[in-house]
Amino acid sequence: MPVLSELSPDTSLLTPDFEGYKLSLDKVPIFKHEISGGGVNHLEPSSDQFSFLFVRLFGLHNHLHGDPWTKGHVYFFNENGEIVKNVWDTDKRSFESSVVATSSFNKPVSGDLNPTICLDTPKHAAVMDGASGGLVRIFTTGDRNSNESWQEVASFKIDVVGVLKGLVSNQESNEIHVLIESVVHSESIPELKYQDEDQPSESATLIHWLTVNPTLGKGEDCIVSKRKICVHGVVEYVALEEGGQAVYVASHKEAFFTYDSNRPCTPPIERALREPINYTWDQTENEVFVTFSIHSAIDKKCLDVEIDEEERKLKITIKGPEHSKVVIDGVLAQGITKDFEVSVVDGRAEIRLNKKEADQTWEEFIADDPHGAKAPHPEEITKAAAGLEKFTSEDKMDDENINQGFNAGQLEECDSEAVSARLVRLPLTSHSPSHTVLLSGHQWIGACRPPPPGLPALLLRHDVDALVWQPNEPKDSTWTLSHLSTFPGFGYVQASKTSRKWVVCPSALGWVAVVDSQQHIYLYHQPQPLQTQLVNRKSGQKVKTVARQQVVSLPDNTARILGVYPEDDKLFVLHKNSILVLSMNQNQD
Repeated sequence: MPVLSELSPDTSLLTPDFEGYKLSLDKVPIFKHEISGGGVNHLEPSSDQFSFLFVRLFGLHNHLHGDPWTKGHVYFFNENGEIVKNVWDTDKRSFESSVVATSSFNKPVSGDLNPTICLDTPKHAAVMDGASGGLVRIFTTGDRNSNESWQEVASFKIDVVGVLKGLVSNQESNEIHVLIESVVHSESIPELKYQDEDQPSESATLIHWLTVNPTLGKGEDCIVSKRKICVHGVVEYVALEEGGQAVYVASHKEAFFTYDSNRPCTPPIERALREPINYTWDQTENEVFVTFSIHSAIDKKCLDVEIDEEERKLKITIKGPEHSKVVIDGVLAQGITKDFEVSVVDGRAEIRLNKKEADQTWEEFIADDPHGAKAPHPEEITKAAAGLEKFTSEDKMDDENINQGFNAGQLEECDSEAVSARLVRLPLTSHSPSHTVLLSGHQWIGACRPPPPGLPALLLRHDVDALVWQPNEPKDSTWTLSHLSTFPGFGYVQASKTSRKWVVCPSALGWVAVVDSQQHIYLYHQPQPLQTQLVNRKSGQKVKTVARQQVVSLPDNTARILGVYPEDDKLFVLHKNSILVLSMNQNQD
C-alpha cells in the first residue's frame, strides 16, 4: 500500500488579514520584436482529434519554450522546421535571434501534434517534432550563453505522436530519462476495458517513460528501457524525479503501468485482488449490511455472492479478468435467506442480506475473521448525539462582530473540484505507487518552475488563496511537499477569469499572471511594504502592505497568444509573427 501524505501549509506564509488587490494604473512597458524567416509553426486539431483530451492538448500547448538555466533565452519552432533561439538584450531592448538546430520536419498531415522542446537539464535538450512516427532527438547544447549549434547525440522513434514533458540526465550511468505525453484511443489500451464501463471514454492519456544511453548506438539501440503509464482522463502534472528514479503524476483518475520492457506489468485490478480486503458489517432489525472498498475498475457484475441457507455459509468473491479474490468465506453467526442486494458506489461495495429470524441482534458476523469489524449502529450514533445536546444551544449567536466566511451555498460552479484528485510517486523499481498525496478539495490552478535544479511546483487553491507546493525527494518512508509561497486571494480571483488560457509565475514567485487566449493579461503582485503610512478610513487600521493588480491590453487585440514564458522581471508573449516583452516593475511608487 502507498504511504499517504497530507498538504500542511506553513502558517507563516499565510496572510489571514489580506484586504485584496488594488488596481494600479501604472503602465507596463511593452517591447515588440518581429519574427523574420517564417512565423511560428502552429497546427490545429484534425477531424480525427475531436475528443476533449486532444482539444485540451492543442488548446493549452505553449509554443514558447524558456530556458530555466539561462535568463532571457526563449525558443520556438518556425514554419521552416528550425529551432530559433531568441536572446533578450536588456540594454538594447531587442532580441538577437539565431537557428540552433534544424528539425527533420515533413509537411504536416492529419494526426500530427505541435513540436516541443525540453530544456530541463543545463547541457542537454530534447526535441520532438510531433509528426507521425514520433521522432525524438536529443542534443548536447554546450554553453547556451554562446551561439554554438547543438549537436545531436541520439534519435529514435516511438509508436505514437506526443509532446515532451520532462528530461533528466544521470551522469553516473550516462543515462537520459525522457517523459512524453500522448493521447491515444482507449481501444489501444486493453486494461481500460475494465474501467468506467458505464461511461466509456474514447481517449486516454499515455505517458511514455524512456531511458536512453547515447553511447550504445543510434536509433532503437540507444533505448535502455521503455515504460508506459496510462491515465483514463486528464493529467494535470507530470515530472521526473532527480536522477530518474521515479515519475510524479497528478490526475483525477488512477495512473497505472501498462508496459515495461524490463518486466511484465500486472494490471491494477489484478494487483488489487492480491491485497487483503477488510470489510465492516452493520445490522437493523431485519437486515445485515456488509461494506468494503474495491478498485474503481470493479462493478457489481464482478461480485459473486453464494449463500448456503442450511449451513449458514456465506461466500463473496470478486471476479477479475484473470484472477479472483475471496472477500468473505465462512459460517455466519445466525441464519440468512437467499435474497440479497448488491450496490457499488464510488469505489465501495455494499451487500444487503436478510435475516432469517427478525428482531434478533447479532453479536458477531463471522467468528475469528481478522478482516471484519462491526460498524457503529445508527441507533448508537443517535444515542451519542442525544448525549451531546446539553452542550448545544438553539439560541442564535450574535454574529455582528464575527468575520463571516464563505459557506457551500455561496460557492459557484468554478469553485468546485473533483474529490479524487491525487499526486502519486511511481518509482522505477515498482509498478505500484510508493507514495500518494491527496489533493481533494484543492482546485488545480497551474504549475511553475522554482530555481533549478528543483522540480516543477504545483499551484493549488486553498480556500481563497493559491499556494505553491514543490515535491521533495522521499526520505525513508515519508514524502512531503514544501509550501514555498502564497498568492493571497488569488484562488478566488482566478476562478472568475473564464477566458484564461494559462496561469504563470516566475521562479522568484513575486507575481502571478492570468493570460487570456488573446488581448488581455492580468498581473497580480505579492504584497509589498509601503514607503509611506496609510490608514484605512473605515476601520482606522494602519495599512502596511499593498498588493497591486495590473491589467495589460496587448497592442494587437486580434492576434492569438500562442505562448508565454515568465521571468522575474519580464514576461515573454508569443504571437504568430512577433514576440512581446512585458517589463515587470515590482517597485511601488
